[in-house]
Amino acid sequence: MPVTNLTLVVPELLRETSVRLPALERLLARSDPLPCAVAEGGVVPLLFQIFGIASDPLPIAAVTRAFDSQDPTPGWWLRADPVHLQINQSTVRLFDQRVLRLAANEAERLAAEVSATDHPPPSSQQDFRLEALHPTRWYLPLATPAHIQTSRLATVHGQDIRHYLPEGKDGKAWQRWLNHCQILLHNSPVNAEREARGEAPINSVWLWGEGETPNVIKGTFSHVWSDEPLALGLALLAKTPYDAQPENAEDWLYQTSRRSTGKDLVVLQDLLDLSEAAPSINPAEDWQSALNRLEQTWFAPLLAALQTETLASLTLYPCPAPPRTITGTQLRRRWWRRGRALGGYVVKVAL
Repeated sequence: MPVTNLTLVVPELLRETSVRLPALERLLARSDPLPCAVAEGGVVPLLFQIFGIASDPLPIAAVTRAFDSQDPTPGWWLRADPVHLQINQSTVRLFDQRVLRLAANEAERLAAEVSATDHPPPSSQQDFRLEALHPTRWYLPLATPAHIQTSRLATVHGQDIRHYLPEGKDGKAWQRWLNHCQILLHNSPVNAEREARGEAPINSVWLWGEGETPNVIKGTFSHVWSDEPLALGLALLAKTPYDAQPENAEDWLYQTSRRSTGKDLVVLQDLLDLSEAAPSINPAEDWQSALNRLEQTWFAPLLAALQTETLASLTLYPCPAPPRTITGTQLRRRWWRRGRALGGYVVKVAL
C-alpha cells in the first residue's frame, strides 16, 4: 500500500467563523502542534521556510521569474509589476491586477516601451529589458543589488503609495526612475486604447521582491501541487516535479496512488484568493461557502484517508496560525478528543 505524507498549506484557514466543519475539527482536535517557529507575514515567508530558505529580503522576484521563464539561471531580479494609480488632490492610490484586465500582448507592448527609454533604472544591466513574462508579473534584471526596501504589492493595493515608496540607500534614485516610467506610460498608445475602451490605464509599475536566485536544496518533497507561482518556482529550483492544484483530495489521492511512497506539498489558495478579491455583496456568506467546499472536497476525504491508512500523515499549515500534524494512529487512538469550533483554536487555544 502506498505510504504518502502530505503537507497541506491553507492560508487564512483559522479565522473566527460560526461555520462548523466536523472533519476539520476532528483533525485539529486529535493532532499535535509542531514545535517550530512560525513564519510571520503569511504564506510567502512560510513557503520559503518550508523549502529551507532563510533570506532577508525574500527573493520573491527571482523565484517567480524562474517559474514564469522556466529558467533557473542565477541572478538578481526585481519585480516591476503593472499597476494603476488613482490620483486626486490628497492621495495617490494604487490598484493591482485585481482591478486590471491586462492582455499578454498589451503587457509586452508596454514593457517594450519602458525598455526603450534612454533612462535605464539604477543597478540595471547595461542593455536592460523589462520582461513581461506574465501579463501581471514583470521583471527587471539587476547587475547589482538595488539597495532598497520595498513593500509587497498585495499590501499596497488600495493604499496611498506615498507611505510605501522605495526607501534605503538607493531609494531616491529608484523613485526618480518610477516617475520617469509614469511619464512614459502616460503617453503610451496602449493606454490610449485602454481608456478608449473604458479600461483603467497602466500608468505605473510597482517595485518589490528584490533578491538573488536562491540555491534550493533538492529532496524536501516528492511532488508539489499548487496554482501559486511562488510555490511552483521553489519546486522548479528544487528540481521537484510539480503540477497545478488538484480539484480535490480524491483527485490528489488517486494521482499519488500510482507511486510507492511520497512526501507531497499541496498549497490551497481558495481562502487567500477570496480574502484578496474585490469586496462582494455578502462576504460572510462567500467565506462560509468556501469553508464548506474545503470541508467537503479536502478535509473529509483526508480524514477518511487517514482512517484507512491510505494517507500516512498530514501536516497542516493554516497560516498565519502555527502548524499541526497527525497520523492515522493518532486519529484512531485519540477518539476521546472532541472537535471544537474553529474560533476556539483562534482565540482560546495556543496551537
